[in-house]
Amino acid sequence: DGGKDRGGTDRGGGGDGGGDGDKPAQPRGRSASVAAARARVRARAATAFRVEGKMKILFTLIAGVTRLEALLAVPFPQALRSLWSLMRLLSLDLFSVRAAECALQWDAYDALVALALTPLALLGLVAAGYAAALAYVRAFKGDRRAWRDEVRVLASGAALGLSFLLYPALAAACFAFFPCDGFVHADGESRAFARVDLTLSCDEGAHAGRVAFAALATLAYVVGIPLAWGRLLWPLRDVLADADRRADDDAARPVAFLWEAYRPGCWWYELLSCFWRAAMSFVCVFVAPGEYAQIYLAVVLQVTMLSLDVRLRPFGDAADNHLQLFVHFEIILVLLAALVLRGGLAREERAALGRMLVATHVLLLAALALAVAGAEVWLPRVLARARCARARNHSAAAGRDGRALLEGGSVEVDESAAPPLGHGSLGVVRPGRLHETRVAVRVVPLSAKRVRSAAAAVDALPTLRHPNIVFVHGAAPDIAAHGHGVHVVTELMDAGSLYALVHSGDRRHAHAPLALLRLLHDGATGLAHLHAVGVVHGAV
Repeated sequence: DGGKDRGGTDRGGGGDGGGDGDKPAQPRGRSASVAAARARVRARAATAFRVEGKMKILFTLIAGVTRLEALLAVPFPQALRSLWSLMRLLSLDLFSVRAAECALQWDAYDALVALALTPLALLGLVAAGYAAALAYVRAFKGDRRAWRDEVRVLASGAALGLSFLLYPALAAACFAFFPCDGFVHADGESRAFARVDLTLSCDEGAHAGRVAFAALATLAYVVGIPLAWGRLLWPLRDVLADADRRADDDAARPVAFLWEAYRPGCWWYELLSCFWRAAMSFVCVFVAPGEYAQIYLAVVLQVTMLSLDVRLRPFGDAADNHLQLFVHFEIILVLLAALVLRGGLAREERAALGRMLVATHVLLLAALALAVAGAEVWLPRVLARARCARARNHSAAAGRDGRALLEGGSVEVDESAAPPLGHGSLGVVRPGRLHETRVAVRVVPLSAKRVRSAAAAVDALPTLRHPNIVFVHGAAPDIAAHGHGVHVVTELMDAGSLYALVHSGDRRHAHAPLALLRLLHDGATGLAHLHAVGVVHGAV
C-alpha cells in the first residue's frame, strides 16, 4: 500500500505518499452534472456546518428560558417578561406572544388547537413548495435527477427544521393542559379549573374532550417527533458514525439537519436534546407544582445536561461547544432567580434582578448573533486570507526545505469527474491541474484531525524522493470551503489504482504470483525507506 509500482500502478490514483488504505469509489452511473450538483451541495454544507450549530444553540436559549415563565408560575420581573415575549417570535410560538393573546382573545384551549394545527399547515406549505420546485425542474432543468435530488434535500431539511423549532412549544402546551387546581368557593362547594387557564372549568363535560385532544397532540408530536427522528437516523447509524462516508451518502443527505452540526460520534445528540426538552417541560408541569422542589428538580436536570455536554462535546465546531455551555449557565441563572423570586422580594430588588437578567440575555444573544455572522461572512474571509498569507510568508522556506505551501486558487480540482480516483480516511482523491500539470488532489474536508494528518504528510514527504513513494507537490487552502479545508496535491499515476488491478476480471495478469510478489516488494521497499528516514506510515 505504501509504494508506487515501477510498472505504473499506484494504490489510489495519486495518494498522500504513505497511503491510508485507499480504495477507489465504485462507479455510480451518475452524469457529470450530478457530480457538479454534489459539489454545490458540499459547498453549501461547508457554510451550514458553521452556521447550523450556532442557530440551534440560539434556539436552545430562546426555548429554554421563554417556557419557564408559563411553566413555573413565578412572578418574573416585567422587563424580563417583555424580552421573552419578543424572543418567542423567533421560536414560532406566535400564540404565546402577549400581543397575539390580547388581539385574538383566545383561551388556552384555542391556543393549543392553533399550535397543534400549525405544523400541519407549515408542512402543507413545504409540500406545495416541493411540488412547485419539481415542476420548475421538469420544465427548465436539463438533468432532472440531479436537481430533483437537491430539491428533495431542501424540502426534507425544511420539514425537519420546522419540527425542531415547534417541538418545545408543543411539548410545553400539551403538558400544561392536563393539571387542574381545586378551589373552595364561599358557598363551600369545591370546583376545579385548568391550571394553565382558570377560565376553563375542569368540571364541565367539554373538558374531557379538551383533555383527549391534548393527549392526542402529545402522542402525535411530543412522542411522535423524536420517534420519527430516530426512525430516520437509526438505519444510517453506521454511515453517520463515519466522517468520510456521511458527507457524500445519498441516504444521509436528506436528514442532514439532524446530524450535520454534530461530530460523528454524537450523531444521536438531537434525540438526546429532544428528550431533555420534553423532560424539562414534564418536570415543570407535573412535579411538585408551586413548590421549591419543582425548581430544584429543574436545576438538577439542567446541570445534568450541562455535565453531559461537557463530557460529550457533541458539536463538530469547538466554538459551538463553548456557546452551548454558556446557554446552559444562563438557563441555570434564570432557575436560581426563580428560586429567589418565589421566596419574595421587594419591588426595587425584583426590578434590579430583572435588569441583570435582561443584560445577561442580551449579551448572550449578541454573542450568538456575532458568532453566526462571523461563521457566515467574516470568519471564512479571515481564514482564507490568513492561509494565503501564511503560504506567501513560507514560500522561501518551502524552496529550501522541500515543503510546498501552494497559493489558494492555484489548484484546479475536477469536481465533475465521476467516479473520483479514490477515497480514504483523509478525504476524496480527484483529478486536477497545478499550473497546467495533471495532478491528483486529495480534498481534505473540515475535520481538524484530518487536516493535521494531511499537514504532517505535506511537511514530511516532499523531501522524500524514491521510486516507490508518490511525490507530494504540496498543499493549498480549499477556497470553496472558505479556508476550512485543504487540498493535498500529489503525483498522478495514469495506470490506475492497485485496488482496481487486484479486483479486475483479468486474473491472468492481476493475480499472477510474480506480479503480486513484485507489488508486495515495491510496497515494502517504499515503507522501508520511510522507516529509514524516521517516518511512520501508521495506516497500512
